[in-house]
Amino acid sequence: NGTAFFDSKLIRFASSSAPNLVLQYNTRATSTIPNSEKYAFTIATSTATSPIFNVSTLTGKASTSITGGLAVNTSDFVVTGGNVGIGTTAPGQLLDVQSTTHNRIRIGSSLASPSVGFEFTESGVAKGYIQRQSGNRFSFYSGDGSTEDMVILDTGNVGIGTTTPWGKLSVEMDTNTRAFVVGDTGSSSPAFIVKGNGNVGIGTTSPSRLLSVAGTGYVTGNFGIGALAGTGYPLHIKTTDSNMVLVENASADSNPNIGIKNDVQLYNLQTVGARSD
Repeated sequence: NGTAFFDSKLIRFASSSAPNLVLQYNTRATSTIPNSEKYAFTIATSTATSPIFNVSTLTGKASTSITGGLAVNTSDFVVTGGNVGIGTTAPGQLLDVQSTTHNRIRIGSSLASPSVGFEFTESGVAKGYIQRQSGNRFSFYSGDGSTEDMVILDTGNVGIGTTTPWGKLSVEMDTNTRAFVVGDTGSSSPAFIVKGNGNVGIGTTSPSRLLSVAGTGYVTGNFGIGALAGTGYPLHIKTTDSNMVLVENASADSNPNIGIKNDVQLYNLQTVGARSD
């Protein structure tokens, strides 16, 4: 019972019969180690080999290195400050993983049908998830994660608004939602739009038919309506209705002309016969 001082570079605890040796402090105690030392405190299997546990104080702060693995059983492993580096001694982010070979970060579970992934939070509030769900699909959530915004199946099919995409890209939504939009940078008037009901708009944001075009169109080659365009017929219209073509004049002109032009001269379209109605 008192102070013991050992003035030696090596203190050895040994036993010829005990399987384990324990160095125990019966009361609270503080051990000091030298500052600015690469090997301020070490544990090794031999004084002639590299230590398996080392505390360095070269930077003025204690840094610990372990040769081998670190196992954390029933307790949490917490880093309260600084960055964590795996494969690097100079981590630049909270978690910095470096490797000299092609490698992966593995996240798994011992459950038969696990749901594992990443959670993104802001001030402790969930803002999104990326999860690998049972059934071999990756799910992307925004907000609190109550709705799957996008899924990727193991077949490679991608679904937006659906968890069972039947094509390489399947988008499902209500009829008034814009499913696909192409526009100029910063433009609020898209050049091309596909709505949830299947209507396609070019130059318009509100297509009322399967194809609605607002603006001037230009077609090269043959064009068919109700039939495949035949060779030699730039415009081929085929229908079982008795009314083939309807041309209306929205101006005040009560006698509009419809022009048919060849390379030499413009001819007016003449009406032969009178309508019965």
